[in-house]
Formats: sequence, structure tokens, C-alpha cells
Amino acid sequence: MEMAQPLLTLTDYAYALAAAGIIREKDIPVLMNLSFANSSLHPLETIHQTLQKLEETPYSALTLDELSEWLATYSGLKFTHLDPLKIDVATVTKFVSYGFANKHQVLVLSVDDVIDVVCADPFQYDWQVNLEKALGKRLCLQIVNSAKLRRHINEFYSVTQTIEAAKKTHNKDLSTTFEQWVELGKNNSHDANDQHVVRLVDWLLHYAIEQGASDVHLEPKRETGHIRFRLDGQLQDIYQMPQAVFTAMLARLKILSRMDVSEKRLPQNGRIKTKNRRAQTLEIRLSSLATVFGEKIVMRIFDPDVLIKSLESLGLASKDLEKWSEISQKPNGIILVTGPTGSGKTSTLYATLQSIKKPALNICTVEDPIEMIDSSFNQVQTQEHIGLNFSTVLKALMRQDPDVIMVGEIRDKETAEMAIQAALTGHLVFSTLHTNNAAGAVTRLLDLGVPNYLIRATLKSVLAQRLIRKLCNNCKKEVSVNKNHLQVFEDHAPLSTKNLTFLFDPVGCSMCRGTGFQGRLGFYELLVFSDQLISMINESVDVRLLSQRAIEEGMMPLNQQAIEKVIRGETSFDEIFPVLQTHY
Repeated sequence: MEMAQPLLTLTDYAYALAAAGIIREKDIPVLMNLSFANSSLHPLETIHQTLQKLEETPYSALTLDELSEWLATYSGLKFTHLDPLKIDVATVTKFVSYGFANKHQVLVLSVDDVIDVVCADPFQYDWQVNLEKALGKRLCLQIVNSAKLRRHINEFYSVTQTIEAAKKTHNKDLSTTFEQWVELGKNNSHDANDQHVVRLVDWLLHYAIEQGASDVHLEPKRETGHIRFRLDGQLQDIYQMPQAVFTAMLARLKILSRMDVSEKRLPQNGRIKTKNRRAQTLEIRLSSLATVFGEKIVMRIFDPDVLIKSLESLGLASKDLEKWSEISQKPNGIILVTGPTGSGKTSTLYATLQSIKKPALNICTVEDPIEMIDSSFNQVQTQEHIGLNFSTVLKALMRQDPDVIMVGEIRDKETAEMAIQAALTGHLVFSTLHTNNAAGAVTRLLDLGVPNYLIRATLKSVLAQRLIRKLCNNCKKEVSVNKNHLQVFEDHAPLSTKNLTFLFDPVGCSMCRGTGFQGRLGFYELLVFSDQLISMINESVDVRLLSQRAIEEGMMPLNQQAIEKVIRGETSFDEIFPVLQTHY
């Protein structure tokens, strides 16, 4: 359907932009030569695309968002970033038809006391009058980026139409008492290859990757299936599917990941490979588990854009970065990265291996799973069901002439002993452990049964790390330091907070989806074992004394690094407080 034409022409926009000082008057003739009549694009999009093609102009950094913000100011309206994660798609698409939304390029977000509408061109008045008459309420307009609006309109209505079509295909009774669910587990009655289900699964995977989700949760409830994404470490509700469609989607995912579709009671694992927006191979790991309302599937997304980072981009303090780079070049020994699940340990190991790789080195990895394939390494996937565990692979690798070995995780005594043996025989070994701090790695190895004299002989360094959410620079606000802040700072890092008068707190805006945070950042505790620290390792080692001695030798502890992030306005006090509570 042809979109309605704006009342302002491209020429009108060009002169208005020149009057505002956004473009040069001498470039107007170039823009006026363009024919907008045969274009389906908004005038600002046409102008933006043309300006980007001009040579030797100051427009290279000019974005369509900035032009849209100007339009909002010019028309006396508010500019907003349309966040698809904050939109109830099923509700949005019921107010007006796709034909209406596409023709006039509008989305009705809600109808309450007023009609909240986002549009790209406020100077089209015919649809505004018609919509107010139809819904009997006053319009409240907001301006959005026209390219993003067009894309979201197509996506939202496509998903809704696909779900409705899938419901007609998968309309069987799926009442979900526990007893009925057990019976369903014996009979796969849903066509997972139905074209509508295929489209929905493709949309879900593409959407999750595009939004930067680390995990996707597909959770069956009593009457619907819920989809949630983990973004910046926090789970967010995304969509609620009709239960019949949801069950068919799970079956489709199980087929793609080579799981047993008929088995719905026992846990299963699977994998899917696809491409990200940069055409890089991306892997999705799936795990299924039976719950009282049906199968739940969790998908973990291993995106190269997220996993592959440079050492410099990890956020290590300059002194720690220098030390870590030096330690990573050692010819032998064990280097550990510690922290809880989801703290970025794997990203740190990949970044470290990337920094030391060269043709002269044979770098081998043992992983479960292989989270990022790199042709520079010789990577091996463990397979417990055939007896190929970490220790078995390590034994085999010792006959493969390795220089550097990365073990995904030291989980048991046998793996720990093999890693120690590799280090003793002249290899550099990287691995991970789950501990609260760097010094805790020593007691963890002792708990696994590694003799203290072997730890003293091989352990070179431990890097403990955490990930916390980063404050949104667009909306964070200053708050005065109070007595509670000062007391906590005094307990953990008294020298860092001298003369401190204010901190920053999250607020929430359209840029950060109302959370007050955008992205995550790491902070670290690097323990390098000196002769003095090595001498303190014994069967009854005191972790506190070991940490204290390391601090005296220059180690900056996790709690102090966390406070430094607060002082610099990178994160909030409440965000680091749990770290301060669990450090020791």
C-alpha cells in the first residue's frame, strides 16, 4: 500500500535545516535535484543518505536520529527512541490495521486518557483527525526515527499475523495440569515445520541476537508461553505466546538443535549455528528441562561481537593490564581466572589467548562447550557421554606438543592434577575456577585435593573478576554522598573517597530502556605470586592474610576497584554493594 505523502516537501525540509544551521545553504541545490515523488522514504532519510554521499562535507557524523530530533523540536513535539523491548506487540497491533499503520507510518502505543502515537511526520493531518474520531480520544504525538519506525511496523505486524495464523494451525487443547502434561510428553502432535512456526522461530533468534541478549528463556506457564531475554545481566519480559504456538516453537527449536522431539521429560542439550549481523558464525546452546507446566528451554547465545574482545577493552586498570600481559607471556605455569557464573571469565581467556597467539605457538583448548571457534587454536569439545572429559582430553593433549593449554574449567581433582602436571612439564596453562576473590583460588585447589607443594610450584597468578551494569550517560544524575555511603567506603577503601561529595544514580530514559543502565563493565583483582606469597601457601593457608599481603605488595582488591568505578561515575553505589558484601 502506498504511504501518504507529507505536507512538507523535501525542499521545505532542506531550507528549514539550513535555517537551523544543520546543513549548509550551498548544499540545498543538490538536495533539490532529488525527486522525492517516486520515493517511499521520508524526506529526512533522503536528505541524510544524500549528505553522506557528498565529498568533503561536515556531515559524516550526522545521524538520522539527530535529524529526527531536530524535526521534533521544529514541530514542538517530543523525540523518543522506540524500544521494541518495551512495547506490548499484541496490544499495539490491535488498535489500527497494518494498512493504516503502514500508509501513514504510525504506531499507536496505547489508548488510555489519550492516544499515545509515534510517527515520523507530524505534518500529515488527515490520519490524525480520523484516528481521534475513531477512538474518541485526543492524540499525543511523539517523533521517532522514520527508518526504525518503518522497520518496527513491518516486524510487529508480521509477528502478530504469523502468530494468529499459527494459532489456527495449532489449535488443539493444551490444558496444562501436571498429569495432562505427562501424557503430552509421550506424543509429539505439533508440526514444528509449519511455515508460520518457522517464521516465528527465525524472528525470535534474529531478534535476540540483534538486541544483544546473552540468554533467551522460553518458559511454559498455565495458559501461555513466556519469552524473556537476559540483557546486561537482567532478565526482561519480551512476549507471551499462545500455548499451542509456544509448544510448536519449542519443537522447532529442538529439531534445529538435534534434540529428541518426542522426549519431553528428560533434560536435553543441543546447539544451533547461525550468523550475526557481521556474517560471523554464531553459536546458540540450548538446554531443555521439564517443569510442572511443560518443557522449558534456555538458549545461551555465544556472539563473537560479545566474546571476542581485546585485552585493552576488558577494563583492566593500566598497571594490572601491563602485569597481566607480562604474565601471559610466561613459558610455563598455571594462570587462573576466577569469578561466579556470568562474570566474563571466558571473554577474558579468549582475549588473552588472542593477545599471545603467533605462528610459533601451538595453542590448544579443552572446553565444554566451545564458545567461540578460532582457527588460530586447536579446540577440543568434551563429550562426557563417551568418556571424553577434561582430564581425558588433557592426557591426549600432552602428546600433541602443546605450548599453551586453556582448560575451560577445573572442576575436579583429576582435571586439577592433569593441569598441574602440564604446568610442571613446561606448558603454560590457563583455566577458570569459581571463587569469590583471587586468594580463594588457593583454598579451592586445596579442597580439590591438590597438594600445597604443587600449588607453590606451578601457580603464577590469579585474576578475579566481576561484571556490573554501567550507568547510562544520557540520564544518570548526581546525588549527594550520605552517611551510609561514607561508612561503607571507610570500611573498604578509605583513601579513595577522601573529599568525595557526590555520586551518580540511575534514572531511566528511552536510551537505556528505562533501566538507568547501558551495557556492563568489568572490574578485577590481580594477584601475582611473589616469593613471599608463595611461601604462605600451606595446608592451612589463611586467605585473609594472603590477600592482605598481596595488597601490601600492590594488589588493588575487588572492593576498592568497585568503589573506583562509583567515584568515576561509571556505575552506582547500589550496583556494587552486593560485591562489597560477598568479597570475603
